[in-house]
Order: sequence, then C-alpha cells, then structure tokens
Amino acid sequence: MNAETRDTSRLSELGNALVVTFFCALILLIKDLYQAGGVLNHETAAFLNNYLADRSLFAIIFDPARNDWGFYQARELSYFFDYLDAQWIAFTIRHGLIQFYSIVSFFMIVLIVFCQQYALRKLYPKLASWSITLLSAAYVFAPCTTGNVFFRSSKYGCSLAMTAAVFLTLFLFKKSEDPHASKLKGISENWLELQNWQNRNLEARFCKHLANMELTRCAQGRACECEMQFLAKFPVFRDTLKLYGLFAALLVASLFDRQGAFFCAAFTAAFGAFLLASCCKFLRFTPKYSRIAANLTCAGLIATIAGTLYNLYIGPELIWTFNGYMPDFHYQDLGGMPFAQLPDGLMFLFGNIGNTLFGLRGLSAALLGTFAGLAVLAMLF
Repeated sequence: MNAETRDTSRLSELGNALVVTFFCALILLIKDLYQAGGVLNHETAAFLNNYLADRSLFAIIFDPARNDWGFYQARELSYFFDYLDAQWIAFTIRHGLIQFYSIVSFFMIVLIVFCQQYALRKLYPKLASWSITLLSAAYVFAPCTTGNVFFRSSKYGCSLAMTAAVFLTLFLFKKSEDPHASKLKGISENWLELQNWQNRNLEARFCKHLANMELTRCAQGRACECEMQFLAKFPVFRDTLKLYGLFAALLVASLFDRQGAFFCAAFTAAFGAFLLASCCKFLRFTPKYSRIAANLTCAGLIATIAGTLYNLYIGPELIWTFNGYMPDFHYQDLGGMPFAQLPDGLMFLFGNIGNTLFGLRGLSAALLGTFAGLAVLAMLF
C-alpha cells in the first residue's frame, strides 16, 4: 500500500466515522426534543440554585456539602461540567427558551460514538462497516442515553474517559508492522516520489525540498539512513503517546466519579495479575505483550495513586481553602472488604446488560448478559 492509498484509507475511516457520528447525534437530538424541554427533578432544582449562586467559581465547585448533599466523593471535576450545564440552562431561559437539557452530556455521548466509530474502523479494518455502525446505533437507542436532561455529568464523563482508555489499550496491543518493512516501504516510496518529480521536470522543487531538510544531492544516502532511523523509532514514540493518553483517561475517570476510581483500580489490578501470571510462568506471553502489560500496570498504578491523593488530601484542602470546612468521608466507608456483596453486584451488573439487550429480568437476564459480555470480549481480542 503506497502513501497515497494509505492517506485515502485514513480519510475514508475518518469520514465514515464522522458521518455515522453526525447521524447518531441527530438521533440523540430528536430523542431530546421529543421530551419538549426535559424535566426538572427536585434535586436538579437544588443543584441549579447552587451552581447559579452569586459566588466565585472555585467556591461553587469545591462545595460537596451543597453539590452532593454532604456526601464527599472527590468528583469536583464533574461539578465543573454541571456548572457549565447550569449556565447554559440559565442562558436559554433568560432568552425566552425554557429547557433543562444537558448540553455537556449530549456532547459527551457524541464523543463516545466518535471514539467507537473511529477506533473500531482503525483497529478492525476487515470488520464490516455496517456492523460497526449498528453498534453505535444500538448505543444511542439504549435507555442509558435516553432522558438526556440536566442532573449529573459524572457518569457520562466517566463513560467517555473509560471508552478512551479501553480503545487506547486495544491500540497498544495491536500488532504493529515489521520495522524493517516500514523502512523499506519508506525508501521505496521516496524513490518513486523522486522519479515522479524528475519526470515532471520539477528539479527546482526537489532542490528546495532538499534545502529545507538541510540536505544536498550527495547526501541522499545519509538522508535515507536518517529516515530509516526515524521510522524505526516512530512506533515507540507513537506508543508512548498512547500510554500517556491512557494514563490521562484513567485519571480523568477517577476524578469524574468514585465509579471511575473503581474502574481505574480494577484496570490496574487486572493487568497487574496478567503480568504476575506471566512472570510466574502460569501464562505465556510474548516479550512484547509482557512489556505492554507492565506499561499498562504502571500507568494504571500511577493514575490510581494520583486519584487517591486527590481524594484524601488535595480535594479536602481545596474545599477547606474555598469554603472553610473539611468534607465528611463516611459515604466512602464500606466497612472493610464486603466480599459478600460481590455476587449481588455481579448479578446487578450482568442483569442490567441482559435487561437492556433482551428485556429479561432475574437470573436469565444475568446469564444472557454474561454471555453477551464474553462474546464482545472474544470479538475484540
């Protein structure tokens, strides 16, 4: 595949993702407009009073006593986006349009759809385009995206961050090209480009191109060598950026909600367990996969530690600074390790999946939800 074909393929992937995202956004908009302005929950009214109060921005955001009924959950980042939603609602009401839609949640759902479309098309180019489209269509028609009215942005923000984290993880595990093949491909493409320039009598343009790169005709061999070195290092640089992005996504998820903090810790524990099993020879991974698992574990561990430091120290100090009180941690006290609650939690999780996909309840919904989750994992990996 030459450079022109690759660029066309990339544009096609991006274009298809944008088109599907646009139509999914249109579906969400129609669903929202069907509610004729949305609804006003009694908690929503209290939140609007808090976020529209005549106080400084930081005093409003770092105030879980008013924004969360005193239940400190270290999710002040979500309060900031709730504040933006409240300002949007107040702006429209001042201009004669009474509505209680969450514009922040709307755009977060749209971004989740774009992540689904673009990432899946990049990761699985042989997967039928219509199947990827149906996945996002099922998502926007799901009950979790219905009723997009102002309440809390924490769950939407956590979902967006974890969606990005999952796809970045898949990108890191994606099998990269052979670096030697990449080098040869780059050299051959540059040679063809040189021939095209010569055939078109664009000698002046070619000389300018070499001058900009601080090269001369006699240094073409050195230029190819430098290019090969760059192409050999580029995948490492690209994977480093993905790893930093993964760390940022996990940290943002933990700052959006305690649920995100749990996902971040579970992500870290899962890859830590895979790494430990690989080191103990219980599982056999290639050196590349073991290295990726180690990097993911370190990124997740740093994000978990950073989120915990914010929860225990940074957040309370900011609350004291701007509002003069220390938050109460009793809402985070689970009384040790409630392993007895784990079966009920798993039943709740997979039961909701089964109820959403098949309209069932009870044990049958949990079983079908479990099979559906395993099927998705099998398809991705």
